[in-house]
Amino acid sequence: MKTANYNITYKEISDFPVSLRNSLIKFEDRILANWDTHSTFDKSIVCNYLKVYFVKGANLGYFNEKNFNHIAKSIDKIASINAIPSKNKNLGSYTDKTDEDNKKIYFNQKMTATKTLSGEALSILQLFSALGQNLILQDANSIQEFVQNDNQIDIKNEALDNLTNDGILAIKNVLSQEIAEDILYRHLKKDRPETRIVTNPYMFGLTNTGLTKALPTRLNFYGELEKPVIDFAKTLKNVGNPYLDNGDINNAEYLDSVMFDFCEKALQPACLKDIITEYKISNPNSENGLYLTFACLGYLCNAKYQSFGKQLSLDKPTKIENCNYSADFINYIGEKYQNLDLQKEDYSANYPDYFFSQNKVPTF
Repeated sequence: MKTANYNITYKEISDFPVSLRNSLIKFEDRILANWDTHSTFDKSIVCNYLKVYFVKGANLGYFNEKNFNHIAKSIDKIASINAIPSKNKNLGSYTDKTDEDNKKIYFNQKMTATKTLSGEALSILQLFSALGQNLILQDANSIQEFVQNDNQIDIKNEALDNLTNDGILAIKNVLSQEIAEDILYRHLKKDRPETRIVTNPYMFGLTNTGLTKALPTRLNFYGELEKPVIDFAKTLKNVGNPYLDNGDINNAEYLDSVMFDFCEKALQPACLKDIITEYKISNPNSENGLYLTFACLGYLCNAKYQSFGKQLSLDKPTKIENCNYSADFINYIGEKYQNLDLQKEDYSANYPDYFFSQNKVPTF
C-alpha cells in the first residue's frame, strides 16, 4: 500500500496536534458516558480500537496535517457509538443523522467469523467503516449545488438528481471500507486477501454462459462498487500513478496507488468542490459526464442495497440493463479520461459525447 511520506510516527493520541488530540479525548468521554450496558463489547475494547484506528491511520498516511483539523471537526459531531438495535441486526453498521451535530454510530457486535477474520474483528471492521463514512466527503452540499445550479448540464432530470447523493454514498462505502481494512489487517498483522472476482446477478444479471458481470475486488463488503469507484477515481487529478497502469485489472500496485490517493483526497474538507472545479477547468464540456457519473454510481449503490433488502432513494427495483450501463459508462471514462488528461488520444474535445452517441442515457 502506498503511504504518504510525512516523516512523523505517532504512538499515542497524545502525539497528535492539540485540536485533534482534544477532540479524540472528548470523543472517548462521550462514548463512555453514552455506552449501552446491553452491548456485547466492553466499552474499553471499543475505545482501544478507536485509538488503533486513528494512530494506525495516521502512520499509514490517511490522516495527516492536511486533514487533522477537518477530522477533529468531524469527530466533534459524533455523539455516541453503540450496538446496532435488534430491528437492524442484519446490517453491519449505520449512522443516525437525525441531528447532524450529534450523530450516533451503531455497529453489529455479533458478526459471524470468516476464514480470515474472527467475529470480533469483523465487528470492529464495521465500526471502522462507519467512522470513515463520517470523515469522508463531508461537503456533499457541493454536489447538490452543482446539480441545482450548473446550467451546462443538459441531461438533467429529477431521477438523476436524486441518484447523485447515492453516488456520494457509493464512494463513501468503498473508501471507508478500504481504510478500515488496511488499518485492521495491519493491526492484526495479517495479509489482506488477494483480489477476487465478485458477482451479483441481482445487479448485473446472467450472460449466455450463465455468468454475471464479474468485477475484481479485495474488499470484504461492497465489492461490486469497488471497480466503478476506482474507474471514477482514475479520472481525477493526482490520483493514482498512470505509469503503473498496464491494463491488468489485478495490478495491485497501481490499484493501491489509486485507492490511497483517492482516500487521502476524500479526507479533505472541500474534496467534492475541488473535483467539480478540476473537471470544469480541464474541459468546459465535462459537466454532463460528471453529473451522469455520480448518478450511475448512485444507481449501482441502490442496486447493491436492494440486493440485501435495503432501500435508498429509488422507490422501485433497479434494472439489470441500467446497472450494466452504469458500470460500463464509468469504466469508459476511467479508461479514456485518466487524470483529466486532455492530451490523451483525440477524445477530450468530445467528452463524453461519443459515449452518449453510442449509448442512449437510460431512464433511471
